Amino acid sequence: MNKPSTYSAKALAPYTKDVMKNVAKYKNMFTQIQENTSVVKQVLPSYINYSTDEVKEVLTKTGLNVIVIGNGDRIINQYPTKGTTVVTGDKIFLVTNGDEKVMEDLIGWSKNDFLKYAQLLNIKYDIDGYGYIKKQSIKAGTVIKEDTKLEVKLENKYNIDKPKLSQKD
Repeated sequence: MNKPSTYSAKALAPYTKDVMKNVAKYKNMFTQIQENTSVVKQVLPSYINYSTDEVKEVLTKTGLNVIVIGNGDRIINQYPTKGTTVVTGDKIFLVTNGDEKVMEDLIGWSKNDFLKYAQLLNIKYDIDGYGYIKKQSIKAGTVIKEDTKLEVKLENKYNIDKPKLSQKD
């Protein structure tokens, strides 16, 4: 940062968050990737107007976790966007030209992945807790309607509890 206007942690947070997230993924921290699986970094091209099935197959073969939104045959939006570097295990959201959208199994998803998914689905939601998704109000495989509201409950994935306070007599 050149000549920051503030020296507080808030100024650095957006930058260090992305760096730490990518380092953790690159070093296989906090993942269930097997020891024999290597981490592959790649820069995403644009998949807009490509065949949904072909893109899904290519991305899955490279070790990415592909989430298809809609039942269409062509991709109309993607996240992350063109030019973004991703690593093995990252979620890639492909929005298709189809109208029928089906709920994914969100258990274990991070809050950030969920927020991006909800935004791409254009649905209302409520979040309770912190950490990773433990429960979802809409069953996986359910067709999502326009007025759908999704409720998710999060919990700390690594079972690190907040200290419990007790009152002494």
